[in-house]
Amino acid sequence: MSFERATGSRNNCPASSKGWTVLELLIVLVLILIISGLLSLVTGRIARVRKNTECLLNMRMTGQQLLAHAADHNGRSVVAYYDVARSQRPGQSEVWHERLVRGGYLEKSQREKIVCSSYDPFSYDTAHSKAAMYTYGLRRFSGAATYDPAYQGSKVSNPSSYILLADSYSKAEKRQFYYLSWPGTGNAVKIHLRHDGKAHLFFADGSARALNKEEIVALNDGWSPGICHDDL
Repeated sequence: MSFERATGSRNNCPASSKGWTVLELLIVLVLILIISGLLSLVTGRIARVRKNTECLLNMRMTGQQLLAHAADHNGRSVVAYYDVARSQRPGQSEVWHERLVRGGYLEKSQREKIVCSSYDPFSYDTAHSKAAMYTYGLRRFSGAATYDPAYQGSKVSNPSSYILLADSYSKAEKRQFYYLSWPGTGNAVKIHLRHDGKAHLFFADGSARALNKEEIVALNDGWSPGICHDDL
């Protein structure tokens, strides 16, 4: 008898579980959306930091090749663009990195490293007819000279403030470009603050740094190229 009472007692217990209400489901859904949004922001931030770091390392590597070339040529840098049509020297017109490749300072397989992966065109596209122009911007001197007469390493008074290479932006091309405009030429190609309000710069002392507009202006290296954001 006691067994039956116990059994009946268990069978008569009310159910302790119940289904989800609409409100509870909505709360869970909102929480999932919030967490997904936060994860997306964190993931995007990590990707941006990775690209920024990659760009700065690539610029340092490219700048070191420029300095290595200069060391072998009486301290002089290559020009941004060598115009054979204005020179008595035989050869062909070429931009600065093509001269580095021809001289053996830069491998063709390394040309991906002369383009900022954070901005258009994002990579060195060998299939594009103007690929050679869409790279980091070299301090400009172009013309008939083989080497830049404005730069000779031994004569630079403050190499830590002397910009050789930078993130660039061409107003006409609307993408990064191979040189930085010389003052008085309309500043058509400017230093581009594309990395969270900063630009990556390579200096004559061999350092590569990320600087904001105020820090770039404070360099006061006697050259003052234009500086812009994406809204140029």
